[in-house]
Amino acid sequence: MLFAYVIGYALRLDSAMDVLKRAYPNWTVSQPAAEELSDGRAIRFTITTERIQNNGQQALSAQQRGAGETSRPPQKLRTIKLKDEVVLLDAKVSDAAQVTFSSDPESRGQMVVFLGTSAAMRWLACADYGQLKSIRTAGKLIGGDDPIQLAIRAVNLNSVGASEAREDLIRWKDRAIPALEEAAMIKPWEVVTVLGAMHSHASIQALIRLQTNPSSRPAAEQALYGPTFFAEAKPLYLGGLKDGVAPVLGADAGAHFGWKEFTNPVRTALAKAATPDNAIALYGDLQRLLGREEPPAWSRVRNYYRGWTSADERAVLHAKNRDYAVEIALSMLGMATKGGRPFAKQGLSLLTALRARGDGPRITKLATRFNFTHLMDVVQREQR
Repeated sequence: MLFAYVIGYALRLDSAMDVLKRAYPNWTVSQPAAEELSDGRAIRFTITTERIQNNGQQALSAQQRGAGETSRPPQKLRTIKLKDEVVLLDAKVSDAAQVTFSSDPESRGQMVVFLGTSAAMRWLACADYGQLKSIRTAGKLIGGDDPIQLAIRAVNLNSVGASEAREDLIRWKDRAIPALEEAAMIKPWEVVTVLGAMHSHASIQALIRLQTNPSSRPAAEQALYGPTFFAEAKPLYLGGLKDGVAPVLGADAGAHFGWKEFTNPVRTALAKAATPDNAIALYGDLQRLLGREEPPAWSRVRNYYRGWTSADERAVLHAKNRDYAVEIALSMLGMATKGGRPFAKQGLSLLTALRARGDGPRITKLATRFNFTHLMDVVQREQR
């Protein structure tokens, strides 16, 4: 009897090793280490991996996009080593809490998860979202922590595996919405963006319900960032415009659908615009809501990378709205990329021409309002 148990146990360990080798094809899996617990035995495997970590900001946050920001800080990449751990518990162990893992795994983008059972062994693991999925699939594990809740945890970590978790939640569609809505009431920002990306009737209605909660309202109003707009999301767009958390998003939607009741809130937002980019966008939307043509060079301003010509510059210089003309120049001056400020020369050229046309006081006023005075000095030194 003992001999049969030992043979069976060894076979289960060999099977577990095969599973982990399939889940970690590019890394070395340690030999199993036995740990005696109060009522049974645990077997621990360790896998040391390397991955690229971005210490900068890969993309604009929902808050920044909704507020109309367009530029982002450069990425700061470095290679880090991480230790994943997989623990197998035999059937006699009644309390999995006896098993301990490395401290503060979430700071490294890892989660401690019960993955399921196989061959009378329960599998626990500490790894990132994608790796946890790989282990569960390779082992054909049954049961375990709910996949939807696991994906939500990964999205909230906003670390390794968060993008894959978002994709899974979006793929699960309406099945994931109740759990996402519940999670958003506690920690809204990351999970609400998933609801915003689903583009379904159920997800939009969930966002409208979240708008009624003060803690999740700002996130809900920014979740449906364009370029696709949804008429049934009108309360979200109007709320984001009036609350000031997503003024450009709200104004864009209002102009897209021709909602005239958005006109005065857009005027108010324009007067409070925090950046030249916001002011340019809001002014263009206001003209559309008033049934007027878009201001000169408006479409070109939104697409600098498609080329900027002398004809565009002349159109700006002769614009009736002089604030708009100065804001375009400041916007070009302030756009930064990893390669520097590619439009600084055009921006300085525009500012020089505007000063010559008598717009000097207006430039000073708007540069002060948008806190661009120091930037103007910096760019002028760089261009010498």
